[in-house]
Order: sequence, then structure tokens, then C-alpha cells
Amino acid sequence: MATNKNPIFLNSINYTPISFINADGTTAKKVFTPEATDGGAVMQINVTSTDTSDVVMQVNVNNGSTSFLLGSVNVPAGSGTNGVLPSVNILDPSMITGLQNDGSLTVLGGHTVQVNPVSAVTATFSVDIVPQSGDYNV
Repeated sequence: MATNKNPIFLNSINYTPISFINADGTTAKKVFTPEATDGGAVMQINVTSTDTSDVVMQVNVNNGSTSFLLGSVNVPAGSGTNGVLPSVNILDPSMITGLQNDGSLTVLGGHTVQVNPVSAVTATFSVDIVPQSGDYNV
């Protein structure tokens, strides 16, 4: 069997920043859709919140028909927006086991990465999500 002896690196940036407000409820939104043939990787998913209550965010992988929960991570009230608490990387390997050692997630082509709050964001507040991800394009 032939093997690839050359390292493979992400070749192009590919991500979708999103926001959740109260009207979005708990419906999952896509943050990453990799290139169909070679797939890609998500290095981080950075979350900030203006909510005055903690928000628990879920990270899911969807294969086109079914979503699979990777884990849930708490985002403290005001994270990344109040000047006191930092934003939260919800791809934290101490919170979601099974990620790469650096906290990244390799994603097959045809799959997507989605996030959603467990409970709706409080009215008039928002949660912003900015992934750092890219495609392999081998």
C-alpha cells in the first residue's frame, strides 16, 4: 500500500463567523464546511458573549444527515466582551476529549462542524462565534 511521506498542511482559509441571538433558539449553525474532496481542519472556535448568564455551547459534526455531539463547553457571562473574562475556545481538549493534541479537529469532506447553545441566548444579548479553520486542497 502506498503511503504519503510528505506532510500535509492547510492550504486555504475557510470559515463562517456566526452569531446567536434569542430568536435563534437552540438550532445548530454551521461554522465550517470543508472542501469536498480533501476535507480540512478546525484549529479553534472562539466564542464571546454579551449575555449576563452563562451559555453552554455544543460542538457537533454533521455527516450530511445526522449530527454527532462532540461535547459541550460553558461560556461564562460576558466572556470576551466585559474586559475581565477572556473569550472561550470551545475546542479545548481539556473539555472535549478526542481532539488532536493541539485542540484541532480534522473534518472529512462532506461533513460540517456546527455549534448551538443548549438554551436560547437571553433576549437583547448575543453570542458570537469565530472559527479558525481551513481546507487541505491536496
